Parts: sequence; structure tokens; C-alpha cells
Amino acid sequence: MELNYRVIKYLFLFAIATLLIMWPEYSYAEQEAAAIRTVTDRISEVTSRWHDALRPAMLSLFWTLIFISFAYSIGKMALMGSDLPEIASEIVKTILLIGFWLYIIEYSYEFANAIIDSLGEAANISSGKDGNIHPGGIIERGVKLASEMMGQASGIGKKIIFGLCCIIIVVLYFYIAAIVFVMQIETYIVTGMSIILLGFAGSPWTSDISKKYFLFTFSVGMKFFATIIVVRLGEELVRETITPSSSYAQAFTIMGIIFLLAYLTKRIPDMAQAMVSGVSVGNGNEALGMAAATGKAVVGAMVGAGF
Repeated sequence: MELNYRVIKYLFLFAIATLLIMWPEYSYAEQEAAAIRTVTDRISEVTSRWHDALRPAMLSLFWTLIFISFAYSIGKMALMGSDLPEIASEIVKTILLIGFWLYIIEYSYEFANAIIDSLGEAANISSGKDGNIHPGGIIERGVKLASEMMGQASGIGKKIIFGLCCIIIVVLYFYIAAIVFVMQIETYIVTGMSIILLGFAGSPWTSDISKKYFLFTFSVGMKFFATIIVVRLGEELVRETITPSSSYAQAFTIMGIIFLLAYLTKRIPDMAQAMVSGVSVGNGNEALGMAAATGKAVVGAMVGAGF
């Protein structure tokens, strides 16, 4: 058992050393970023068609609920012996309600995009940067930072230590990119698929569901806003305070800063969304879970690579 353990340990160290020596050849970050951009653009294109595809079903639901609600109101007024002015008032109210919601339905896609885009623009103005963040660019910067750190390492011992730090840093950057990716998909879904919720506006019994469409849109916009703010802040922090060097202390400091950035990228947008929806986001135990997940991801990557 002891012999097997020692053999596995030395094979592991040899594999790590081989990986780190070959690290400069892993200069495919730009291709990976371009591939992710292609995927997100394709998802945006597909989800943008959901709005028109779901529109007939939503209008059918809307008019069905309008008919049921109007028939119930008129029947109730007839049983109660209401006079003509009261019936006319109910008809006018129904017509106004239909007109209002048809206007909202007609421009719902534009309204949702305007809410999310305006919050994104506000975040860019606050951070002093132009353009939206993109998961591909985040991965590219993570790989670039890790490559710069590896370039400062000399000697097999330092390459191993720096290599482990770099693997963790790249995993954390992938985690941040995944959060941004999910956030972008969420914005595409709310603008493309959530139109079905507006069909429930046809009845006063279900209109609260339709009102939540705007609440959900604004909460996603706030999450988008907070994500841009935190990622821009992290980019500024990394650029101004991190200078890769051959120091062990600097390597561990960089790893700690990236871990903190990853945690804030997960925590702060959820808090911003919770402020709108009024739902608690829990305590800080997510940091421990994220650390454990990072460790599992690193070990899994090594095992999957045959280490």
C-alpha cells in the first residue's frame, strides 16, 4: 500500500511538472473566448425568436381570460339587477383594460430590453467602462494571468507550486465566467420566453402573475447591473494591484484576491436581485461551498487528465 501510494504520488508530481513545463503552449485562450462568444450569440438569436413564437399562445390565453372574466362580471351584475349605466361602466373599464394590456404586450420585448439595457448602461457609466462584459473575455484574462505567473517561475519546485496556484486561479476565472454566462442566459430568457406571463393579464384573478413579469425583468436587470459592477471592480483591482512575480507570497495573494472576486461575483448580484424580489439570499456559507467546489474541480481536472 505504501509503495503504491509513493508511486501514485511521484506520478502525480511528474504529470504536474510536465503540464507546467508545457504551459506556454496552451495559448488557445483567444480561440476559446471566440467560441464562447459564438455560443452566447447563437443563444441570443434563438431566444429572441421565442417572443414571436409564444405570442399566439399568449394572446389566446389573454382573450380566453378576458371572455371568462367579462362574462362573469356581466352575469353577476345581471343577477344583482344592475342598471344600464353600471353595465356600461363595466364595459368601458374592460375596454380600457384590454387596450392597456394590448399596448404592453405589443411592446413587451422592447420594454424588457430597455429595462435591462438601461441598467447595464448605468453599470458601465458607474464603472467608467464601455461595452458589456463577456464570459469569453473573462476566461481569456484568467488564462493570460496564469501564463504570466508561470513565466515568473523557475525551477521544478517553484513551477509545481505556481502551477497549482495557476490551476486554481483558472478554475476560479471559469467560475466567474460561468456566473456571467448564466446571467446573460437569464436576460435572454426574460426577454424572449417570459411573454407568456402577460397572457394572464386577461383576468383580475390572475393579473398578479402578469405584473410579476415586470418585477422579474427589473430583478434580472438589477442582477445584470450588479454583475457588471463587481466584475469591472475586479478587473480594476487585478490590473492595478496584481503584478506577477516569482514570490510565493505574491502568488498566494493573487489566488486569494481572485477567490474573493469569485465569491463577490456570486454573492453581490444575488443580493441585488433579492432587494427587488424581497427574498433572503442566505448567509456566507457559500464561500465554504465554493472553496470545496473549486478543490473538487481542480482534483477532477487532474484525475480526468490522467494524473
